[in-house]
Amino acid sequence: MLFSFSKEIKLFISAAALSAGIGLASSAQAQSNGYFRPPKEIADIVENATSRNVLFSNKGLYMAILERPTYLSIEELSRPYLGLAGLRVDPQNYGNFKSAYYETLKIKSTETSEEFQFKGIPKGAVISDVAFSPDESKLAFALKTASGIQLWLGDIYSQQAKRLSSFFLNDTYGRLFEWSPSGETILAKFVPDNRPKIAPDDQVPDGPVVMENMGESARVRTYQDLLRGPEDVTRFEHYLSAQLKMVYLDGQAVNFNRVSIYKSFDFSPDGMMVMVKTIEKPYSFTVPLSLFPFQTLVLDKYGKVVKKLAETPVADKLPDGFDAVLTGPREHQWRLDKPQTFIWVEAQDKGNPAIRQALRDIIYMQDLQSNKTTTLAECYLRFDHIDWGDDQIAIVTERWFKTRSERRVFIKPGNPSYRVNLCHKYYEVGYRDPG
Repeated sequence: MLFSFSKEIKLFISAAALSAGIGLASSAQAQSNGYFRPPKEIADIVENATSRNVLFSNKGLYMAILERPTYLSIEELSRPYLGLAGLRVDPQNYGNFKSAYYETLKIKSTETSEEFQFKGIPKGAVISDVAFSPDESKLAFALKTASGIQLWLGDIYSQQAKRLSSFFLNDTYGRLFEWSPSGETILAKFVPDNRPKIAPDDQVPDGPVVMENMGESARVRTYQDLLRGPEDVTRFEHYLSAQLKMVYLDGQAVNFNRVSIYKSFDFSPDGMMVMVKTIEKPYSFTVPLSLFPFQTLVLDKYGKVVKKLAETPVADKLPDGFDAVLTGPREHQWRLDKPQTFIWVEAQDKGNPAIRQALRDIIYMQDLQSNKTTTLAECYLRFDHIDWGDDQIAIVTERWFKTRSERRVFIKPGNPSYRVNLCHKYYEVGYRDPG
């Protein structure tokens, strides 16, 4: 079959061919010469741009100024990672690719405006997880290296920093460390001692992955980097299992509790107890780690179990909607103005936002010593968080995702019947935020 083309079409085809030829030539040149750089004026704007974060100490006497480039280097972007249960794990140093790291750490006095950098920090250090001690005399932080993540301590008065422990931290998931209320110790997650080597990621699987829902229907959202089979489970346990250690300021470290996958850990306000949440089996292949089953325990200061608060199942069959939650106790946390009192929340609508019900959540409270349970407050939207004052004031924040509604409620923990709605707004409308 013969075709005839107009003059305009012939010119268009010639231009397209020329453009394709230039593209191929540019591609070949790029492959031979590496990455192209933009003009110097544009490169200077990008390379000299800095992102800054500021962290204030508890009493506001000092501020930590953290700086980092606004872009990642080619070296960082090209580092291999393992996708495990929704995480991206760095297998070289037990780190997390989503963690925020900084290149510069400065301390500034809010009273005198004096500013300094710690002596002893290696040049080109990569810093994360900065936290002031309760008395504001020291600063703990993590220092990232290619072989591992180190725990460091900076002294505000001497302006000197040093590595606090010879063990490497495990920063793959969750909180990395926490100061004790007394400021005498730091509870931190470390890579377990004598960790054995693990098989490479390109290992051929023994068989197919088989999943079944036992005849129940459930909608599943789409997630990235989920567990895919037995080999992923082995790697998941290897990289996320951590040993809690109580580290003293002289560098001595003592094992605290057992090796586990820690979702969170938190000192009681008096420092005598620690609430821990640990990931438990069976692991899921359809949801990320944040929805895995876990148990909530209270440990004493030596790591011995004092009380089991809850066993939370896997959240892979939640009702539709972002306001859906599990039934049963959830959101366990310490009441910050009492020595050993904790709270938790229970849904009154079976965790299903489609059920029409005025009361969505109830907040309960219990003192660890008396074991007496009382009702702290009721929520007409889904519980979000609480800001503690004392027996005469606390602020409860409720939210409802579907309508973007937020309500802040003034309660008196010493008088459960007291409730005053402070404000009700749409949290996406920033100009109407009361502060």
